[in-house]
Amino acid sequence: MAPKPHKYSKATPEDKRKVESLAGVGLPADQIATIMECGECTIQKYFPTELKRGIATANAKVAGWAFGAASRGNIAMIIFLCKTRLQWREKTEVALTAAEGIKISIQESK
Repeated sequence: MAPKPHKYSKATPEDKRKVESLAGVGLPADQIATIMECGECTIQKYFPTELKRGIATANAKVAGWAFGAASRGNIAMIIFLCKTRLQWREKTEVALTAAEGIKISIQESK
């Protein structure tokens, strides 16, 4: 006798919208699985597109808020976006010189 197919092997449009919506507000797959009353692997197997689309939607919302804050003059957000999006860095350069034959050892502090 063949095993019974999983209830989400033929997910309804309502199930798909629910998973995408939950992912769209930032819930991880394990918490979505709890709400959907199944395992995390089931969510990942039967709803990969909805998870990706929901995550992308959530990221777009947050990015929009961050960009809006920077556009309104929020200095901290401007600095953050410059460092993360434009790869701006605060660099410190140190030049060391020593007489010939003298060994210089540098240890990074934690």
